[in-house]
Amino acid sequence: MEIGREVEELNVHELIGELFMPRLEIADYTSDPEYRERIQKLAQEHRVGGFCIFGGDPASIISTIGELQRIAIEAHQIPLLFSADFEFGLPMRLASGGTEFPDAMALGRCSDLDLTRAVAKAIGEEAKALGIGWNFAPVADVNSNRLNPIINIRSFGETPDLVSEHVTAMIQGMRDAGIASSAKHFPGHGDTIVDSHRSLPVIQSTREEMDLVELPPFFAAIRCGVSSIMIGHIALPNLAESLGATEAEMELPASLSKPIITGLLRDQLHFNGVVVTDGLEMQSITNAFGVGEACLMAFIAGSDVLLLPSHNDTGFQRLMEALEAG
Repeated sequence: MEIGREVEELNVHELIGELFMPRLEIADYTSDPEYRERIQKLAQEHRVGGFCIFGGDPASIISTIGELQRIAIEAHQIPLLFSADFEFGLPMRLASGGTEFPDAMALGRCSDLDLTRAVAKAIGEEAKALGIGWNFAPVADVNSNRLNPIINIRSFGETPDLVSEHVTAMIQGMRDAGIASSAKHFPGHGDTIVDSHRSLPVIQSTREEMDLVELPPFFAAIRCGVSSIMIGHIALPNLAESLGATEAEMELPASLSKPIITGLLRDQLHFNGVVVTDGLEMQSITNAFGVGEACLMAFIAGSDVLLLPSHNDTGFQRLMEALEAG
């Protein structure tokens, strides 16, 4: 069987399915027949674009990925793409296995760009050996608020120049290993004391302030040819207003904001790669929006990949309804 089809050959059902990248818990897949059947249905019937890996060990991940790839290819000849958060290596998400490297802030303090590039290449090679081709790294946020509860040591440092240099080195290292990278969390998650996993942070920075501190690492990532950019669940009312947002749009998280994704990232920064949402299961999204509505809003705003919706079927159905309604 010849594997792979051109985008022009896909029908609407398949095209919408390709937008989704649900969570895949390896331990549940290997131990729970009902969960395994549900995941296989997503690959076979709903035709999702791929899965984001959580847990497991190298052997179980390789086995699971191989099985799901066979199912998807036999069903519709479109290989799945597997992703994961491996910022400092496989142990960030796996239950066991892989090499744990220093956090980004430690690499930033070393001020050795060759080392950062080598670490990224090593992480990429280990991920690729498992069948995972997309690493949601590097973190391009500047640690501009020392009280930040969620970025802190995940950032390379406290100045945009330092972060930009190491972001570039990490993208190059992953490219050396042959896997896709993702700069996150656009347009900058560093200046907040709120964890977006729990509630929606609001950053009051102006466009001028963003240009000086938060945006330079993303400029650097784009210049370096980063594969994708992940959009953060952060509201930036002043930035959105400068982009011509309505009052309602000014309150939205960047991940659901057309002025920020299409207006800023696409039209002004000329990013032509893949735009992926941060996890749509996070409470900053689920507390304020329904699953289906959040998926639709993210897609309309300009996202190419809808990551970790809390209920994939609901998101898929909402997009189909919107399309049918014109």
